[in-house]
Amino acid sequence: RGDKLVCEAYWSPVKANENHRMYSQTKSYVGMAIGQLIAEDKLGLHDKIIDYFPEYLPKEVHPYLAAQTIEHMLNMHTCFTTCPWLSNHGGDRVRYYFSRKPEHYPGTVFFYDSTGSFVLGALVQKLTGKTFLEYLKDKALRKIGFSETSRVLTCPGGFAWSDSALLCTSMDMLLFGRLLANKGEWN
Repeated sequence: RGDKLVCEAYWSPVKANENHRMYSQTKSYVGMAIGQLIAEDKLGLHDKIIDYFPEYLPKEVHPYLAAQTIEHMLNMHTCFTTCPWLSNHGGDRVRYYFSRKPEHYPGTVFFYDSTGSFVLGALVQKLTGKTFLEYLKDKALRKIGFSETSRVLTCPGGFAWSDSALLCTSMDMLLFGRLLANKGEWN
């Protein structure tokens, strides 16, 4: 309550100081990293995602994919309405993302698109040379007491599994939530 922790409890198998997988909350950290890069003028909301990954593009880029922006991806208004991670993608999720056939014009349909979040995490890694988590630790998370043992799993291909594989403590989640609730202000 306010700045005081009034109750702390954990249910098995979760323990106070052990990291556990946060699944889709990972996407919020990726969104914060993208926001930080925008604040640093390293990218813009209206930038086209294909401009950052030319080495992954097919010879002919579908116009729907060509029109897709960072903002579309953050809002889960991508050009896809399927999330086929379980299908055979040969281990390279980024290449697979850009090789798929789009289903509609971006910005017209909401779909909970984990694949877009993964690609945004790859973008953070490409622009900073760090996973979204290490980048955020350098920018803010260490300052608020986020645990150094926190980590993110890596997928084949070398990119952080940035749609669902953040491992941290429940207290880390609380610290991150407070930072967001306080609009980036701390102490």
